[in-house]
Amino acid sequence: MVRMALCDVQTVKPKHGRLIYIAFILFGVLTSMLTFLPTFRRFFVAHSQYCSRNTSQGKCDNLVGHILLYRIYIGMMLFFLILAIIDCQLTVFTTFSLWLENGFWFIKFHLFCLSILLSLLIPEGHLSNAIMHLGWIGSFIVMVIQLVLIIDLAKTLNAYWVERMELSTRPNAWYFSMLFLTSLLYTLSLVLVVYFYATYALSKDCRTNLIFITSVVLLTVAASLLSIHPKVRETGLLQAGIVTSYSIYFAWTCMSHYPYSACNPTWNLLIVTEFNFHLQFNMIFDLFVTFALLVYGVVRVPSVQHLLASISLVDCCIFQSQEENNLECPAEDNERPLVVSTFLIFYLFLILICLHLLMTISNFYTPEGIVGTEDEVVESEYKLIDMDDYVKSLSQWVASCLKMIVCVVFLLMYMWTILAPVILPH
Repeated sequence: MVRMALCDVQTVKPKHGRLIYIAFILFGVLTSMLTFLPTFRRFFVAHSQYCSRNTSQGKCDNLVGHILLYRIYIGMMLFFLILAIIDCQLTVFTTFSLWLENGFWFIKFHLFCLSILLSLLIPEGHLSNAIMHLGWIGSFIVMVIQLVLIIDLAKTLNAYWVERMELSTRPNAWYFSMLFLTSLLYTLSLVLVVYFYATYALSKDCRTNLIFITSVVLLTVAASLLSIHPKVRETGLLQAGIVTSYSIYFAWTCMSHYPYSACNPTWNLLIVTEFNFHLQFNMIFDLFVTFALLVYGVVRVPSVQHLLASISLVDCCIFQSQEENNLECPAEDNERPLVVSTFLIFYLFLILICLHLLMTISNFYTPEGIVGTEDEVVESEYKLIDMDDYVKSLSQWVASCLKMIVCVVFLLMYMWTILAPVILPH
């Protein structure tokens, strides 16, 4: 804990401040999980105007749940947006900016809760539909950033295991544990690939899945072979195994969004469960991965920055500011030079994180603005179209395409991290 001069404001180090903001988001996510409780949704069904129209009980329950879910995340995003605007204005006054970024936690937590509560008062309309479309873009950006963190995490674990083998008095134990973990990852990946071919690419109409699975398999094989090439340094099969297993899992989540039951056996189950507020394994796992990578990214900033430097991307990403390095000496003169706070970037990144978490929990979908309105059923030239079913299918097509692109980019980026130091040694 650091105590600032003049007004005796207690602040924390920037790294700890970022972790506290992540804890804020975790609290918001746990709060949003209340929408998965039927009694919680029924309370708002009975005491709100959302279901005063001629709407079935099932659709009404689903509509109210999504409205509450989106409102909670809108409140979280508004909180960080307000902090970003204030921080942008206070950048000229560096000391006050530091106070805002790293202090006043009691007040900020209550403002965070107040923002969520006030967002519940937003009337029904097309706001959630607009947020859903923004969420598609925001989730794509966050998933790409997660790729960098996963590659760095795999590289760190591989380096740690090799170091333990070299320095430990029992190197064989570390060697066999590394061999076991690597073998386990590749075995699970192989089993899942066989399952994918037998389940998601069995029909002749599923050429998209067939091409996608084959592409992922070929890229993972190429990445694994590159990892053990004699000219490649600071890498190994453990790192490649982690990347391979995660890319295979990501491929499964991609195909699970495919809105066609012949190519996705879980589609009918998805309609019954995940669209109607039932917890799923992939949702919980994605939430865990997101928060784990958030914490890792904050704690291991220098490592990530070194990774970006090694692949010639450091000029595109800023993770630390000069003021963070000087925060250890807070008693300096208040008239410090003008700097641009990286917390402004961090606040904007947290807004993207909120969008990504919202898309993960809501399954990239919302019925608000459709169910119970005049646009619920649209008459086309040949038949009547249920717009709710149409939006469900469209949102899953978008999610599937986004994850398909991210999965391929993930493997290509990993191979570039291996080849870049060889091709561009300087």
